[in-house]
Amino acid sequence: MIDFKNPSEIKRRVIKHKVDEGDFFTLSISALEKEEIYENNKDKSEEELIVIVLSKILCDEKGELINLSIEDLKALPDALFKDMIKACMGMVIGEKKS
Repeated sequence: MIDFKNPSEIKRRVIKHKVDEGDFFTLSISALEKEEIYENNKDKSEEELIVIVLSKILCDEKGELINLSIEDLKALPDALFKDMIKACMGMVIGEKKS
């Protein structure tokens, strides 16, 4: 049974996203972590906040975080970057399933 009283021991889910260029993976984060990101980065620009959030969730298939710089992200093709942002925002603000 899952020990809900000890959330740090719960395995985080790695979510696979399929896009035209291939696959990328994100790591699930808790509502508390999302809150903390926003609280600690209130003074950041939207661009900086996106990079911070992506650095907390982009990972490889094993769940190891991939720390991309803003330069790395700017070098990505626009369509791929938009797909990544869409996935990121879906995790942060919630995604409605139809």
